[in-house]
Amino acid sequence: MKSVIKNNGIILVFLFSQLILFSLALQNDDIIGNDYEINKALSFHIIIIILVLVGYLIKKEIVFSYTKNFTYNNYFKLNKGFFLLCLTLIVVGLFTSILTVGSIVSPQEYLAQLASNDAGIADIRQQAGDGGLGGVFKMLNYLPLAVYLITSSYLNFYNFEENEIKKIKKINAISLFASLVKVLFSLDRLTIMAILLVQIYTNLLKKKLNVKFLIIVFCVLSLGSFITSSRMSDSSFFDFLIVYCKLSLVNFQMVIDNQSDFSFGFQTFFAPLSFIAKFFGLDIGVPVPNVWIWNPAQYFNSYLFMDFGYFSFLIYPVMGYFINLVEINKRRGSRLYTSLYFVLMFTIATFISVPFLRGMEFWVLIIICWLLSKFIRNEKLHRFKQ
Repeated sequence: MKSVIKNNGIILVFLFSQLILFSLALQNDDIIGNDYEINKALSFHIIIIILVLVGYLIKKEIVFSYTKNFTYNNYFKLNKGFFLLCLTLIVVGLFTSILTVGSIVSPQEYLAQLASNDAGIADIRQQAGDGGLGGVFKMLNYLPLAVYLITSSYLNFYNFEENEIKKIKKINAISLFASLVKVLFSLDRLTIMAILLVQIYTNLLKKKLNVKFLIIVFCVLSLGSFITSSRMSDSSFFDFLIVYCKLSLVNFQMVIDNQSDFSFGFQTFFAPLSFIAKFFGLDIGVPVPNVWIWNPAQYFNSYLFMDFGYFSFLIYPVMGYFINLVEINKRRGSRLYTSLYFVLMFTIATFISVPFLRGMEFWVLIIICWLLSKFIRNEKLHRFKQ
């Protein structure tokens, strides 16, 4: 079981998250309601899961069938400057997170309103999102999370000397703390999802529940519930999941039935280019949903359908194939794919709601993965027995 989880983490997260969306979308809620037809969206949702699995299993080097001849135990050493760069990224990200709100109100006033569950928090967040600190700087808010995800990959998949392991664990803990502080100032639940994924995956590999894991999960879930209550009028974290999962499929159904103009990638893979164009004052005219309820937010399948219509079904096997490629190269010790591992797992998990892939922050994390991978070198490489 341990090898199945270790060698297939991303596809398992994809399957699990998609099935969660499927099941929660059928629950009752007080916001979306049950008066909407979603049969076609549900059918397409199941077909999409199957197509991704087909792409994942089509390669000869199927990850489920473990082969010893290309799996290695990699011993690595970090180059000078790695820890200084990580600390710099954490400090910059933490500073911009606080300054994002600080450009509207003082951090002390904001925290006081947050603690008292003041209704004005939503307005402050809206103002901070629409104005205040520039968008280029707001993207840097995710730098602590980037360091947390990358160092977590190294701790899970690489062997280091004992003194370096201690240093990486310290950086990992600092970046975790900074990421949680960032959540307080951004009311961002995606960061909470990323942290939970890493913690659950890591402890499933260890096959045990330790006190540290339970404390972190409790704190993260409590913070998630608090953030949800602040943003959705005292709704619980579970209520939030039901609403957004149902919204995903209802809006998907409406896109299938009503969308006639397509954006050819600018709703998904090329979405960041539209933000860059806006920065330079250009309008590339990306189509928007023609019909939606409550909130125009879509989930990945909806956005991809808005890009390519029924031709979007051709992309899902390719996506499955790519996930397979990531798993195999991570097992081979690729520095880049190992650095990217939890970033991609987190990105895939967000497909059930507004996907992280659409934001410039995703590409910031990719760049950081590439940059930090340059600071790690192979000391020796030898085979090991699974």
